[in-house]
Amino acid sequence: MTVSLNYFLSGYKELPTLILLHGFLGSVHDWQKIAERLSGTHRILAVDLPGHGQSLLSNENDYTFERTAKLIIEILDREKIVAADITGYSMGGRLALFLALRFSTRIRSITLISASPGLKTDQERHLRRAQDTQLRARLAIDPLETFIDFWYSQKLFASLIEHEEVFKAIRQSRLNNNAQGLMNSLKHAGTGAQPSLWPELPTIQMPVLLPVGEYDPKFIAIAEEMASLCPSAQLRIIQSAGHALPFEKPLAICESIEQFLDARH
Repeated sequence: MTVSLNYFLSGYKELPTLILLHGFLGSVHDWQKIAERLSGTHRILAVDLPGHGQSLLSNENDYTFERTAKLIIEILDREKIVAADITGYSMGGRLALFLALRFSTRIRSITLISASPGLKTDQERHLRRAQDTQLRARLAIDPLETFIDFWYSQKLFASLIEHEEVFKAIRQSRLNNNAQGLMNSLKHAGTGAQPSLWPELPTIQMPVLLPVGEYDPKFIAIAEEMASLCPSAQLRIIQSAGHALPFEKPLAICESIEQFLDARH
């Protein structure tokens, strides 16, 4: 049985391709505003990651970063895309970095929005896996609506909730998720499940952009350390925004990506 991720591809074949990878609970629809803005200069490839959107895969092995990266490369092969730029948000950023490191000849540049290279130590990963196990237990027992409200009650999303209409639309879209798909994603693609990519940062030669929100101190610290270890990386702090940059400041994100890619080309 052939396994494939759901994806949305738009734009002229002659334009450079930009891959967009969403965060946890997201889908290709998260990128609508950003895709519309960037479609004038890039061919847009937005992917539903395993367990999200319409990528509800039956085999748990297909949820790992290793397998997901290969499935994305298969999309590039199917669409005859030799190489692409890639942008990922949060979980999608962790995957984008993994993909760029494992398939460096297929990725031209990386934009990691509010993302990390994973956790550094076995102990940190062990603790995070335990936390993700608790989240999976919530998903198994609670209504999806209850889990979504719990997820966005985290301090990380405080500034997003202040954008009332935006958050209302996001919350509604999250209700379309599948609980089992999310459970599989947490188990196999959560921060505790992925290998640490910190040691590989100094080896990256392609351009890297690290946008992070002014109100997101945890990820500012992560991005600053990433930039210090990766010679090709540049940090971009987006003012008056927190962790959920694609939703809080889509225009600022578009402008950052456009400037970054224009300079690269």
